[in-house]
Amino acid sequence: MDIPELDEMIIRQLNLQDLSRCRRVSKKWNHIFIPYLWRDLTYSSKSAVAKMMLEDYLIEQQHHNSLMIPHGEQHASSSMILPPSPLAKYGHWIRMLPDVNDLPNYLESACYPT
Repeated sequence: MDIPELDEMIIRQLNLQDLSRCRRVSKKWNHIFIPYLWRDLTYSSKSAVAKMMLEDYLIEQQHHNSLMIPHGEQHASSSMILPPSPLAKYGHWIRMLPDVNDLPNYLESACYPT
């Protein structure tokens, strides 16, 4: 996986499950395949995207609230280092999302399936 043009040709032939398996081979392959897994979220399940967005929002809120605690009033939860959400960690690779005009319906159907 040292020739970018060849990598691209091979990777385009893989489905999401194959990409996910390939990224687990090694750290180098993880670095190569992660951008392709995150590039297009239109094929992801609605519940997975909704869960990821909700987790990101909750982590950001928790981080914001921990910053609002006065310096002398620290407690156990404020000393905890929050892990980055998957969206914060890999979101810069996203190039395609579901139709923005349909996003509320997309999230609502994912959170409240009929």
